[in-house]
Amino acid sequence: MTYDTYSTVDGVPETRRVTIAAIAELLGEPKSKIDNWALGRLSGASPWPTPSETYGRTNVYDWAEVYAWLKANGKADGVPAEWKPKGRKR
Repeated sequence: MTYDTYSTVDGVPETRRVTIAAIAELLGEPKSKIDNWALGRLSGASPWPTPSETYGRTNVYDWAEVYAWLKANGKADGVPAEWKPKGRKR
């Protein structure tokens, strides 16, 4: 999995970038399942995040946006603790 970390928003590194393959690996799900979510094939789900970048045919997403989508759609249970937001520090 490839990501860069420089600063955080609500405890999630805002520059952490992930691909569909990395998301599938992180969640322990088949890539085809994550592809279906990204293509809007999860009934009743909110729209998948827009890619922040594209390299060739590979879309790259901001992890904070993907995590927010996973949480909003009841799919965040498989996210490892070190990838979950820590909350805002005051």
